[in-house]
Amino acid sequence: MLRRVLGLAVAGLCIIALASCEIPEEGSAMGALNADRANNAQGPLGANLALTNKAQDWANYLATRSGNTCSGTMLVHSQLSSGAPSGWRKLGENVGCAIRSGDLGSFVSPLQQAFMASPMHKANILDPAYTYGGVGLALIDLPNGQTLVYEVQEFAAV
Repeated sequence: MLRRVLGLAVAGLCIIALASCEIPEEGSAMGALNADRANNAQGPLGANLALTNKAQDWANYLATRSGNTCSGTMLVHSQLSSGAPSGWRKLGENVGCAIRSGDLGSFVSPLQQAFMASPMHKANILDPAYTYGGVGLALIDLPNGQTLVYEVQEFAAV
């Protein structure tokens, strides 16, 4: 677990220091989100540092308070306007979690498929008003050898 916490801290510092650094899986998750938009005749979301930071902060918050569980009671939304980019006109957020074996990359597709299978989450992903997005992933190694991952997707019309 220490390895994961250190990885998240390094990723957070990288974001602050370079203003464009993300772990590959977050880029992959944003790519999957934009692929679903493209498959449904919607333009891609531009990456936004404020939304990425907001997503990562909220994913970390959910993971640290999860009690090592993934359940509907743990999937709460952030205060949407907190940490949002300036000039926003509309905001949205998807939160999800999964427990499984494998590396972080193996979570991206199943989580995106779950978002697209949910009408409310899918509506956020495909909303044509949204122009920018950000994705955050937080994970915890569980004692049984599996991994708990929280994903947060943030959306904004700016």
